[in-house]
Amino acid sequence: MARVTTTKDCEPDKQVGDVEEVHQHKGRQDGLIGADVKLFGHDITYRVIAATGPNGPEMRELTLDGNGRAIVSDDLRRVPVRRLAAAAVRAPVTFLTSDWERPEGARRGNQRLGDDHYRQVAEIARDAFVKGLPVREVVGRALHASPYTVDKWLRGARERGYLQRGELQRTTRRLRE
Repeated sequence: MARVTTTKDCEPDKQVGDVEEVHQHKGRQDGLIGADVKLFGHDITYRVIAATGPNGPEMRELTLDGNGRAIVSDDLRRVPVRRLAAAAVRAPVTFLTSDWERPEGARRGNQRLGDDHYRQVAEIARDAFVKGLPVREVVGRALHASPYTVDKWLRGARERGYLQRGELQRTTRRLRE
């Protein structure tokens, strides 16, 4: 049976299923990215072959290594496909609350923001989405803003027509359209 770590067994800042380590394999001729991914609380090594597609990271191949034990159906049910594909194409993004502290020269709230600002927000968000990165975190880091402020800016970019409704959602419904 699969060894499952419970949340109370985890380190305080880790959750079961978080990306623990990624070892990318270089030199593929077909443009795909291969990596061995270990997830926190999983005793399986996931060998992933992925690529960056129009909707973000896409998994092309997956091999499970039980590290000496049999793979059972519970192991297959626990495979987080999107997280593994994203980990293979990029190193996991770490996010610390200290990243949201106000840096020197950062704007103070309650200022009128122009169209250039919302265009920039949309551009950064689209770029992060295509690369499979967490959109809110990337925009927040780039523009030194809290997640709450980033949400307001993304809403403002949609209202001004720089982003389409649902454009940054990773859903199977969007893939079929």
